[in-house]
Amino acid sequence: MAFTPKQLRYINAVRRRIDALRDDDLWRLVLRQTGCHRTDGVPSLSHPANSHEAFETIMHRLSMYPDSELDEREWQSKTVTAARRMRRALEAFHRRCAGLGLCGEDALAGFCERMTKHRPEYLDSPPTRNVGDLEAWELLHVIEGFKAWMRREANKRGNTAPKFGEAA
Repeated sequence: MAFTPKQLRYINAVRRRIDALRDDDLWRLVLRQTGCHRTDGVPSLSHPANSHEAFETIMHRLSMYPDSELDEREWQSKTVTAARRMRRALEAFHRRCAGLGLCGEDALAGFCERMTKHRPEYLDSPPTRNVGDLEAWELLHVIEGFKAWMRREANKRGNTAPKFGEAA
């Protein structure tokens, strides 16, 4: 999942404030350190595989520069708010799917555990069955996977899966 246009504008606006990052070599080094994907060996903001996790890492790195005028708490609170909304939407979607008989009451917990079993090595967290323990970038993966699973289950039964984020 590539960076959204809003994320790209935000990164570039903050980068322009930091005099040290006007040097392209230093900027590429920062991108390399933050795990930004590469196009032709060069880290690229426009790479389609860049994730929300990479965005958070870049913003955290940029907030370390005093002239960024970036309050780390400000962008982190936006992430927390978005994650809270995604959790509520995922849980509501699960209840609707369970009500339609597409999955069991414990399906989301089991799915969450399977999806978090192979977390990156820098997360010292064991797999979790609780959606509330997931970071925003992990939630995106769980949501997409769960939606695909429910679509497959609905297709097996000749039904249509409910839309994610739709009112019950």
